[in-house]
Amino acid sequence: MDIRTMIGAAIVATAWCQPGLAQDTGQPQCGSFVVTWVSEERDFVDNAPPGLSAGDVRLNEMALMIDGKQVGTSYRVGTVVPLTKGDLMMGQIVDEFDNGEVMSMAMPHASNPADTTKPVVEGTIDFVVLGGTGAFEGARGKITSSVGADGTRQATYDLHCD
Repeated sequence: MDIRTMIGAAIVATAWCQPGLAQDTGQPQCGSFVVTWVSEERDFVDNAPPGLSAGDVRLNEMALMIDGKQVGTSYRVGTVVPLTKGDLMMGQIVDEFDNGEVMSMAMPHASNPADTTKPVVEGTIDFVVLGGTGAFEGARGKITSSVGADGTRQATYDLHCD
């Protein structure tokens, strides 16, 4: 095989195997990709003592979309950890895709965890990626989650897999 054929094959392979989306399924894979969140379901569990207190739990479930197509579902559990300067949430997240799951965690300051009419955090927060399954096995990196002033919510994944 001459050098031109090898370079041509490398260019075709690079174009076909772009990081972020698996070409044959449209499913995310390790690399960088962005999803938007829609159809969010929220619930709040007020554990004793009554009222906002340590141990209360905020539950979220939302569709993960790329180009208007649902590619997964995000399941989020946030536990209230009170501080003297507001409420801190310990957030555990599992993002489930057809080709695997990504587990992440963060400790955001929550505006009002008990108010299920709006997101827990308005603004930007980074989640550390703890690992994954399937196409995301051995995943590490971060997920940057943001809520725009217009209410648009998105997450930018930067995943590195073994």
